[in-house]
Amino acid sequence: MDLTAEQRTIIEADASDLAVSAGAGSGKTRVLVERYVQLLRDCSIPEIAAITFTEAAAAEMRDRVRREVMSDPALEQHRALLDEAAIGTVHSLGLRLLREHPVEAGVDPSAAVLADDEAELLRRAACIEAIDAAAEAGDERTTALLGLGVYHAGLQLPRMVAQRDAVGTAFAAMGADSAGWPAYVRAALEAHYGPQQGTIRRQAEEIAWQIRRDVGNVSAKLAEVAGAVLQPLTEACEADSWGDFAASLGEARSRTNLQSGGSAPAAVSVKDAFKELRELNDEAQRLPTWNEHDGPALEVLAGLRALFEDAVRRYETAKQAQNALDYLDLELGAVDLLRDHPAVAAGVRERFLHLMVDESQDINPVQAELIELIAGGDSDGPRPALFLVGDARQSIYRFRGADVHRFTALQDLVDSRGGPLLPLSRSFRSHDALVGRINELFGAVFEGTELDLAALPPMTGRPADAPSDGPHLTLTQIENTAPDGARSSDHNRRRVEADAVAGEIRGLLDGRRLVWDRHDDRMRPARPGDVAILLRRFSNVHVFQQALDTHGVAAATPSGTGFFTRQEVLDCINLLRWLAEPQDELALSGVLRSPFFALADDTLLALRGERARPLRAALADPPSEVGGEDRARCAHAAETLAELRRAAASLPADALLELALERSAFEASWAPLAGGE
Repeated sequence: MDLTAEQRTIIEADASDLAVSAGAGSGKTRVLVERYVQLLRDCSIPEIAAITFTEAAAAEMRDRVRREVMSDPALEQHRALLDEAAIGTVHSLGLRLLREHPVEAGVDPSAAVLADDEAELLRRAACIEAIDAAAEAGDERTTALLGLGVYHAGLQLPRMVAQRDAVGTAFAAMGADSAGWPAYVRAALEAHYGPQQGTIRRQAEEIAWQIRRDVGNVSAKLAEVAGAVLQPLTEACEADSWGDFAASLGEARSRTNLQSGGSAPAAVSVKDAFKELRELNDEAQRLPTWNEHDGPALEVLAGLRALFEDAVRRYETAKQAQNALDYLDLELGAVDLLRDHPAVAAGVRERFLHLMVDESQDINPVQAELIELIAGGDSDGPRPALFLVGDARQSIYRFRGADVHRFTALQDLVDSRGGPLLPLSRSFRSHDALVGRINELFGAVFEGTELDLAALPPMTGRPADAPSDGPHLTLTQIENTAPDGARSSDHNRRRVEADAVAGEIRGLLDGRRLVWDRHDDRMRPARPGDVAILLRRFSNVHVFQQALDTHGVAAATPSGTGFFTRQEVLDCINLLRWLAEPQDELALSGVLRSPFFALADDTLLALRGERARPLRAALADPPSEVGGEDRARCAHAAETLAELRRAAASLPADALLELALERSAFEASWAPLAGGE
């Protein structure tokens, strides 16, 4: 396929520094390879460093570069150096730097690099040792275990150790002495939410002024209501602390009444003020503020810090025993090497003439610092030209520590050096009609976002005609009410939604809707494998699988990273967790909304409305708003769980699960599905 004008401009650009905003499916990998090959006209392979996000992407780029170099006689002089190409992940580049400077870095150049699963096993073992020690210590670590529960401590601690740089930085920011943490948290809340609090206070004063202005021209009944509202509203406006303000504002809101007062202009104005007061109170109540739970929580947090530090020490000891490093060690070690040894950093900058970074919207702060150190920032002296490829709209946002703001900071670095920001705005994955509708849909979503994503160049699609007349994008509205007029439960709405999706897919298949087969390079009728269903949560996948089966649509469900990530397995784990720790109401909630008992979210919310009672007690005696089939489900759940709790005293885990499966419809809900047996 010929290069587009955008692609050719980027590949042949003379600019030493260059940032590319590459939309999804825009051929950026080809551009990256072509740009790399173009650079070889004026430099050698060891003078270019290319960073990719994954090992698979690095392997693909190395393979493409090799094919280009081997097939072009003009690049023959580079063939002997292909194996030296610095094309890889940021971790592979970090490892290369550490092994080249082992003395300065303080690492053994023969140290092994732990794979993700190997590092995870070591972290979990270290955390288990730390938890066992904490249980016997009788100090603040024990307090943390009592506050969190052993299960949740075991769940969170390995994640904290995996991100020990960020966690350690956060604890350091709070101060070494935990006695000062309450003041730190109060100050942080004030700094972060103070401006919003000020805005809400001013709006409250305006509402109070509006009511006072018009209260003399309304009926006696409405005037009485307005007077009752004004008393706490005035107290709110005069309150010194945010807590007192929010409490008084809530009281004022509770006294509003929109049912009386007539339709005279003054009455309408007062009732409009009541409406604004209700909305303002909702906004105020959503703002986090210091409360009575924060003090005890900080005591647990202090113990968690000690537990975390012990787990980190044990993990470091385990790695040293194996002479091994994990990926975070590579990142932090490379940053420390270049930051603490200016001569080494200068040598690296002089060695590389070009630094290419792919998927740069997904880098984390440590990786961004390493890139900046290699790129030279605003330092004098030789430095590599920075070629940055990314798209803020595709950022994975905080997954694995990704921070899209570091991407924009690198774009600003390119801009400060006089480098242009060039777009790759044509998607080769979709036709133009579909891409145009997506632009319309997300234009409103991106409008006003912090990074002003709406200002980015809009995408276009393949110039070829759409394979059919459409529609190319449909929206199906799921009603919030049942046929009898009652509010539909979340569970029923999911079933209706799943049935609508399955029916839509069945229609596409029966209508032989044409799709483009990129392997055969032709149009053909759609098959089930051409369709993907994306869900916000995997917990509802069985509902969609049942609907697809009902409509005769063959489907396969990916099982994630392994057996223990499958939803049906997670449901069983939640049950065992609750049986082991009956106070773990999060696990109990998961069991209740799973196919074990299939309680709707609305029912769970009603059960939790009475916070004074444990969830299990509320099951046995649900509030009055839970009725009909939902009430019967609650009774069945309460009876079954009580039986399982009694059996837990004598039965092993496998027998408990067998009993739970016998007493519930769990297996029946999965059996009709592909692989359900």
